[in-house]
Amino acid sequence: MENFFTSIFILLIIFAWLVLSFLPWLVKSLLSVGHAGYCPLFVSLFSGVLVGVVVLLLVSTVSGLGWSFLGAVLGSSIALLCPILLQKYKKVN
Repeated sequence: MENFFTSIFILLIIFAWLVLSFLPWLVKSLLSVGHAGYCPLFVSLFSGVLVGVVVLLLVSTVSGLGWSFLGAVLGSSIALLCPILLQKYKKVN
């Protein structure tokens, strides 16, 4: 029975990372009037969960879960901003 509750807890954490990493894509979609695209959505979700897991493994204190939620939002935001910044850099050079 303990494994069942552990599985539910892990799934809830992953769901929270997915929701938090969805928010930057939603903001980008609203600012670009619905032209954010589906490929950046999957990149955003994947990077948010990946950064959340990495931060949770690196910060093994009581506040590690909160830091992993913040990391999911920031990792997702950085993943969405990288192509935009690279296009602006190519136009400058």
